[in-house]
Amino acid sequence: MIRKLFSYLWPLSKGYASEHSRRLEVNWINGKKVLDSPNANYSYGKLQEVLNFGLDFLEPERARSILILGLGAGSILESLSQRGVKAKIKAVEIDPAVIAIARSEFGLDRFVLDLEEGDAAVVLANERKNYDLIIVDLFIDDQVPVKFRQVHFWELLCNRLTADGQLLFNLGMWEKVWAREQELKQVFEHYGGLKVKVLHRVMGQNQLLIAKR
Repeated sequence: MIRKLFSYLWPLSKGYASEHSRRLEVNWINGKKVLDSPNANYSYGKLQEVLNFGLDFLEPERARSILILGLGAGSILESLSQRGVKAKIKAVEIDPAVIAIARSEFGLDRFVLDLEEGDAAVVLANERKNYDLIIVDLFIDDQVPVKFRQVHFWELLCNRLTADGQLLFNLGMWEKVWAREQELKQVFEHYGGLKVKVLHRVMGQNQLLIAKR
């Protein structure tokens, strides 16, 4: 409680090493604990607001199964819980440091989920189950790795959606989103049979892809 009160006067930080993001920080800012990388918010801050904005365009409460690629500290789980979602959830997170922080600092274990540590591209390629909702939030610091910006990965996402599946894909600050918007839509609409909306400059700078059958 004392730390929370002090955070209104001066931000408080605790650093952690990460082989993927170099340094992670748990910050208390204005009474709220968040997880940050050197140049981006990873969980429980602006990122949570961005994903909540995207969820408003979908119906997560009707999902019976959810796949989360890029869990961070788990703020998306809090958002889904607040919306009354009761689905079975599988989550993938590549960074063991992030998983440890999520458990020690953010109470990850209060949520019921199947958590797999690993590369989302590899996990998705080997996955055989289909999901009613897939949420993609894959970043190293403030960048979406190139392999998640490729047609092959997009097609894998389409293949893992159920007949009435929904997709929320945080494309971040990827500067070429606009240039490749038609390509994005072509894959998800024509290959995946999805209705697609690309939202630009969400909360100022993020791009979100919203898709559903």
